[in-house]
Amino acid sequence: RVADQIQSFVATPIGAMALPVLSSAAGDRSRLYAIMADAWRMISITSFPMLVGLAAVAPIFLPVAVGEKFADVGPVAAIILLANMRIVTSRVNITATQAVGKAYMASASIAVSFVAHVVLLALLARYGIVWIAVAVLLRSFITWPIAGWIVKATTGFGMMRQARIMAPPFLASLIMGGCVVELGALLGKALSPFVTTGVLVVAGTLIYALSIYLVDPWVRRAAPRLLKHLRERYA
Repeated sequence: RVADQIQSFVATPIGAMALPVLSSAAGDRSRLYAIMADAWRMISITSFPMLVGLAAVAPIFLPVAVGEKFADVGPVAAIILLANMRIVTSRVNITATQAVGKAYMASASIAVSFVAHVVLLALLARYGIVWIAVAVLLRSFITWPIAGWIVKATTGFGMMRQARIMAPPFLASLIMGGCVVELGALLGKALSPFVTTGVLVVAGTLIYALSIYLVDPWVRRAAPRLLKHLRERYA
C-alpha cells in the first residue's frame, strides 16, 4: 500500500504529464531524449530513497504501527518495497513507447514481466511467503534490462544512458538504506521503536542528501543553481 502511494504521489503524475509532452516531441529526438531523461531523473531521485528508506525501517516501524503480531510482515514489506524501484521507472518506459506510437512494445514488456513472475513463483512459492516476495523482487530486477532494451529499440534512447541516469540515485539510496539498517540495529537497543523510527527518518534524509551529491554529477551541477534560485526567491 505504501509503495502504491509513492507511485501515485511521484511516478504516476510525472508519467501522465510526460505523455503529451513526449508525444509532441516525438519528431525531435534530442528534445524527446531530454524529456525522458528528466522524467527518469525526477522519479529515481525522489522515489528510490523513499522506497529504500521505508524498506530499511519497515521491520522496526510495522510492529509499532500495526502491532507486534505483524512483526513477521516486516521483511516481506521491505522486499516488496525494494521491488517497486523498477516499477516506478516503468512509468517513463510505457509513456515513451506510447509517445512514439509503439504502445504494443509496452505490452510486450508487461508480458515478459508476467511470464518471469509466473516462472519465479513456480520455483520459489513452495518455500513460504518471504520467498514469494523474493520472486517479486527478482522479477523486477531481471526484467529491468529487458525493459531498458525495449525502450532503446522503440525510441533509440541507449541503455547505458538510461543506466547513467538511474544508477547514481540507486547507489545513493542503497548507501542510505545500509546506514539506516546499521543505525537502527544500534539505536534499537537503547531507544523505543517509535523514537528509533523518527531518528532513522531524519538520519536517512541527511545521509541520502550527502550520498546523492557525492555520487551524482547532475546533482552537483544542479545544486548551485537551486541554491541561487532559493536565495533570489526568499532573500
